[in-house]
Amino acid sequence: MSYTPPPQYGHAPAEKKSSATMIILIVLGVIGLLSICCIGGGVALLLPAIEGARQAAQRAESNNDLRELGLAYHNYRDQFGKPPASWDELSSSGLIGTATMQKLQAQNLTVAWGTDFNQMMNGTSEFILAYPSGAETPPLVPVLMGDGSVQNVEPDELQRRLSAQAQMPSLSP
Repeated sequence: MSYTPPPQYGHAPAEKKSSATMIILIVLGVIGLLSICCIGGGVALLLPAIEGARQAAQRAESNNDLRELGLAYHNYRDQFGKPPASWDELSSSGLIGTATMQKLQAQNLTVAWGTDFNQMMNGTSEFILAYPSGAETPPLVPVLMGDGSVQNVEPDELQRRLSAQAQMPSLSP
C-alpha cells in the first residue's frame, strides 16, 4: 500500500486554477462589452434630443437678435427723428452691439430700411420689418414685425404678407 497524503483544503490543482481564472476573465470581458454597448446605445438615444435642444437654442438666439434689431430700429427713429436707411447708419449710431450686428448681417436679412412706422395706416404689428432671405427655407421663418415682435410664419404666409405690404401706399416721409 502506498501512502496518499490527505487533501489540503484551499489549494486546487494548477489546471483548475487556470481554468477558473480564464472563466473570470471571460465573464469580465462580456460584462465590459455589454456595458460599452449599453452606454453607447444610451448616448445614441440622447443624440437626437441633444440636437433638438441645440437647434432650439439657435432659434431662440436668432429671434433675440431680431428683437434687438427691432429695438435699435425704433430707438434710432425716436432719437434721430427718421428711420435708419442702412446697416451702416444703424451701426454708427451705437444703438446695437457690434457682435449682434455682425450676426444679423451674416444671416442675409432683408430689411425694410427707411420705413417710418408712425405714418402707417394699417398698424405696425402686421408690417414685416425684417426676415431671412436664404436659399434654404425652414418650415417656419422668423420674421421681425414692425412692432418689434418676432413671429414664426410659414413661407407661404410670409409671401402673402410681403405681397400685401408691397401694395401699401408709400411709408417713407
